[in-house]
Amino acid sequence: PPAGVPPELSYLKPLCLFPIQTKEGFYGLLAVGSSPSQLSEAEKEFFAGLTEHLAVAFQNTYQRQSLQEELSLRQKAEQDIREKVAQLTFLRKIDTAILGFTELKAIHQFILSELVRQWKVDASCILLRDADGNRLKCVCAIGFRGGEVPEYVEKGIPSTVLETKISVVISDYQKEGGKTPDPRLSHIMRAEGFHSYLAIPLISKGNVIGVQEFFWRYPQKLTPAQVELLESIAAQTAIATENISTLESLEKSRRDLV
Repeated sequence: PPAGVPPELSYLKPLCLFPIQTKEGFYGLLAVGSSPSQLSEAEKEFFAGLTEHLAVAFQNTYQRQSLQEELSLRQKAEQDIREKVAQLTFLRKIDTAILGFTELKAIHQFILSELVRQWKVDASCILLRDADGNRLKCVCAIGFRGGEVPEYVEKGIPSTVLETKISVVISDYQKEGGKTPDPRLSHIMRAEGFHSYLAIPLISKGNVIGVQEFFWRYPQKLTPAQVELLESIAAQTAIATENISTLESLEKSRRDLV
């Protein structure tokens, strides 16, 4: 077949080819199963006009696709900006709230309530080192339907996070076989129907004072930006905990002196 003609059209002999093109680009060929000498001038004009219409249609289609892609990118960028503004507003809200609270339980409840309300976290709890530093104690929890979570944690994933200062993510507990090396966590995940889990160390002034756990009842593919936000919230939790604990210790010392 002539150059540019698909092999599946080679049976059409002879062929008259009409280009489908505009000034902006070439889109293809219209193949007619007749030689140019066999076509009348009217037929040639008809096919030439047809290819012009086809070319414009192709051009408009490509332009619409390009505009749709550009619009999608712009909408995504705008959505990213809105999410970032919402995150900064939330963090600022916590910063402001921290200044107004003088009790640990109150600030912990506020942070966890805001997490569940605004960031679609189904449940969360704050674990702090106990007095002897050998165990983690659950000092605040929210979102658990089955009641209270175990009060003390002596080993398991939270203890590992405490020692390594590295966050741990479980994207889909059910899909991964419904097992973890942590009996406490496995019990909570099964009992509550959780799928995803994130544990972040609470670090203040370089010291790890505890762990904050986050739970979801649906599988979550946490993006780096989402993990970064939750780590920022955990950092604020740690700072607030350290500051209020220091104030409480000073107040206790003052009362003892009196």
